[in-house]
Amino acid sequence: MFCRLFNKASRAIGGCMIGGCMIGGCMIYGCSRGGGSRGGCSDSARMVGLYWVVLCTMCLPVSTYAASPDSDELQWLEKQIVQHPEIVAGRQRLEAALAQAVDRMQPLYNPEVETEFEREGDYSNYQLGLSQTIDWQGKRDLGRGMSRLIEAQAQQAFELLIQQRYARVLSALIERQAAVQKAQLASNDETQLEALLQQVEKRQQVGDLGELDAELAFLSLTQRLSHTAQAMVELKIANAALRELLPDWSAQRSQFPGALFSGAFQFVSNQSNSIEHWTEQHPLVTVAKLRWQVLLQDSKLMALNRHSDPRVGINLGSSGDENLVALKFSMPLKVRNKNLAELRASHQQASAAESLYHAAQTKQRIAIETSQAVLNTYRRHHQRWQSLVAGKGEQFRTTLLHRWNNGDLNTTEYLLALQHYSESQWAGIELKRQIDLAEVNWLFQTGRVVTHLNDTKEFEE
Repeated sequence: MFCRLFNKASRAIGGCMIGGCMIGGCMIYGCSRGGGSRGGCSDSARMVGLYWVVLCTMCLPVSTYAASPDSDELQWLEKQIVQHPEIVAGRQRLEAALAQAVDRMQPLYNPEVETEFEREGDYSNYQLGLSQTIDWQGKRDLGRGMSRLIEAQAQQAFELLIQQRYARVLSALIERQAAVQKAQLASNDETQLEALLQQVEKRQQVGDLGELDAELAFLSLTQRLSHTAQAMVELKIANAALRELLPDWSAQRSQFPGALFSGAFQFVSNQSNSIEHWTEQHPLVTVAKLRWQVLLQDSKLMALNRHSDPRVGINLGSSGDENLVALKFSMPLKVRNKNLAELRASHQQASAAESLYHAAQTKQRIAIETSQAVLNTYRRHHQRWQSLVAGKGEQFRTTLLHRWNNGDLNTTEYLLALQHYSESQWAGIELKRQIDLAEVNWLFQTGRVVTHLNDTKEFEE
């Protein structure tokens, strides 16, 4: 199941404390990591584990729960999202970032082999040397820490892409669900007005109604034609959006939105501490924080690069009849260029990233609070609408028609009442649409879209 594999992949990044930020906490191949750059397993084993996780996300999900209509639909939705080109491209970017992290794990300096041969009279002189630059400043350990941060940043960026894709797909399904309901309502109203027009014409022939009544019914029908056309166009646009987001989607899956959203979202009342937690855990904020920490580590690495690393070597050879053994030592002298300007620029970039991180925190906190307020507002008004229209369904239409046939209502009053009833139903559809969209937005702003769908499927098991 893709969502579970993806959540496991998120937890499988890091598992160590770097720069005061705890990233993940995992067990890979029975090896627990934690605390610093040295852990219970080798870096190579950890990287193999990361590649294994990415490979899992490339595979199609396999359901481990009993099949039901809702679970089948959610499984189908997962497959469509996994196969979308944008998600495939995101996975490839993640793999590229992991490959770059592997490169940072490697030693900084390679050994060098030197050979020399010369002919001096009857003698042949030769030398064979081996030299190695020593990481005296500990730059490789700092690079390992940066690689773990880069891995986590890439994983969080991929998670953000997944969250955005799910939010877009769910919003498109909601839009289509509302468009279907509006089209059905408009079609029913048009059918009813056509039947009314025929009835008016019959009553006009027997002198029961005047010519003005027929004209009113005709005008109402022409107005309704415009509403029907608009609803049908909105439905076609919604279908086109879903075909772009879900490659194998077709209009034959007309019951899928209803099955998905029928009680699927349960709003959880959140307190201020929950808002702070969701703010810090949101991928947007996490990516900004990790970027700041990467640049901070890069600034430290640049400071270390201002100091030269020594180079040592040994030469073996022969000079005339004598054997030659030589030890070599060299140290670059950074006296003409100490890279101070580059170091200051690195510090400024890290400071800018820290400011952007705090800005992302504030923006996301406000987005969560706003999405919750919007959702509560729509819920409150939809509940009020339900209380007002409770029990006023088709019986209301039947009562109106009966009173019009009995002469209790004239044609103008009857048409006006039908129009008000249709507008009320239209408003109910629109309120429900806004509630569903607000719920998806709230789930995205709290970073819980994928988590919610996982919880929904586990409930189905």
